[in-house]
Amino acid sequence: MVEYVKVEVELLVSGAMEDEIRNVIVPYDPEKGVADLLQGVFLYGQNDIQPQKRPCVSVGEVIRWAGDKWLVLVYGFHNLTEEAHRVYLELPKEDRCLATYKFCSNCSDK
Repeated sequence: MVEYVKVEVELLVSGAMEDEIRNVIVPYDPEKGVADLLQGVFLYGQNDIQPQKRPCVSVGEVIRWAGDKWLVLVYGFHNLTEEAHRVYLELPKEDRCLATYKFCSNCSDK
């Protein structure tokens, strides 16, 4: 059964303020799994779908779901460990988007 859930996104690349969070309301069907939810967060996190006075969800942002942190990649998502999340947060903001390529298995030939 589909329900609507609120998902927090850490705006670590596009956010104007430190620790800026965008809340995204997204349909969620547990039978479809987390990959479907993450795709929904990316889609519904665009201002033409859910207008907000915040930047859209983009590459380099971190989606928080069920205690996990998912890095938005050019192609897909990567589940960050707490240590990887900490290291990522220590990067200068302007380097975070490029750092996502480290986690992207499909990016080397694109």
